[in-house]
Amino acid sequence: MKFGKRCFVRIISFLIAGILVVFGCFLKTKCEKEQLKERIALGYKQSLSEFSEILNDINFSLKKQLYAASEQTLSALSEKIKRDTAAAKECLSRLPISQEKSENIYKFLTSAGDFSGAVANLKTDEEDVKNKEQLKKLISFSEEFSNKISQTAMILEENDSFVDDVDNVLSDFMDDTFFSVQTEDIEEIAASVPTLIYDGPFSENVLNKEAAALIGKAFLSKEEALKKAIFYTGESDLKYTCDENSNTESYIFEDDDTVCVVTKRGGFCLYMNENETPDKKVISDEEAVKRAKNYLYKITGLDFKESYHITDSNIITINFAYFNKGIVYYSDLIKVGVDLEDGDILSVEARGFIMNHHERENYKFKNSLQKAKEVVSSELTVISANKAMVTDNSKREIYCYEFVCKSSSGDDVLVYIDEEKLIEQDVFIIIHVKGGNLVI
Repeated sequence: MKFGKRCFVRIISFLIAGILVVFGCFLKTKCEKEQLKERIALGYKQSLSEFSEILNDINFSLKKQLYAASEQTLSALSEKIKRDTAAAKECLSRLPISQEKSENIYKFLTSAGDFSGAVANLKTDEEDVKNKEQLKKLISFSEEFSNKISQTAMILEENDSFVDDVDNVLSDFMDDTFFSVQTEDIEEIAASVPTLIYDGPFSENVLNKEAAALIGKAFLSKEEALKKAIFYTGESDLKYTCDENSNTESYIFEDDDTVCVVTKRGGFCLYMNENETPDKKVISDEEAVKRAKNYLYKITGLDFKESYHITDSNIITINFAYFNKGIVYYSDLIKVGVDLEDGDILSVEARGFIMNHHERENYKFKNSLQKAKEVVSSELTVISANKAMVTDNSKREIYCYEFVCKSSSGDDVLVYIDEEKLIEQDVFIIIHVKGGNLVI
């Protein structure tokens, strides 16, 4: 059978078209497969990063248990550790790690949760001493394990092949350079931890309330509030843009570089931010704190005390607490950002102050500083002390002695002792980071 020239061309055209279609389908499938691999790989990376953060939280909570002295604080920390270990297990289940190599990690997480309960369930002094010795071993391992996972997450974050080829990621997770090396000692420490479970309940109560500082205050018009905004920012070009409808109802004013939010009741500065990036640091942190204090006195007529600060991109952000008659009121918080080049105030965040500040009766401490000091854990050495007011989980105001302490391992620790009941109210670890200090 002979084909005409036209028929032959037609057949060749169909064949080429068919090949192109098949090749196109192949490319599409390959592209979709690569996109799927990339999405899976990004999911693994996100899970590992989350796993690293949770492990870090667990480590700090275990340290707090070592420094805490009251059953209430220990119980609260135990409940948090149990929640965190459960979250860590959920993250681990999303990672491509073999059952053989993940078994020891699960065992560590279970041991941390169970043992934190054993520490919380105080019985005799002898048991307490024994538990704390075991807790120190657990903390040592937890810190090392957390650091190694953090390093792994950083390596994978910077590794392009992690996104490009999920098969490489799977093999990397399963070989000895990652989790298997980091879990060599888990079996030993898990075996040394007694399996005692504390089942005492501890609940966190969150109270939604009216903003205390706004109660009874008069409403301002937009024009009156604008004058306040200009006073707070020093910017005369601000214009009204919209309202914030919340329990701190406010007017929002803006210009090209500045936003200022002023409460409708009372005309307080709820929030302010100027979009500036200082080129260099000229003034000292101490000078910046002084300027921020003066600014807060100018806009509120009240005194504040610095609690901690952090510096980034030549801007220092300082946490202040209301200070009156020798007592620091930690619920009444304001954050202030200061330009370290020229000392200008760049930001204010006063929601905590507005939600909690109100007139209080003069409070007289019933017990002495020395009596409260005796409650502090023997693991800590007291460096200094202050009078303070803190709140519990239900926002109840509690007057305390605040002790700044040093642990035997070198940690800086804050301990709050209820001055009336002479019991431990809370424990925080101070973290020294680049640019300042934070509390956890």
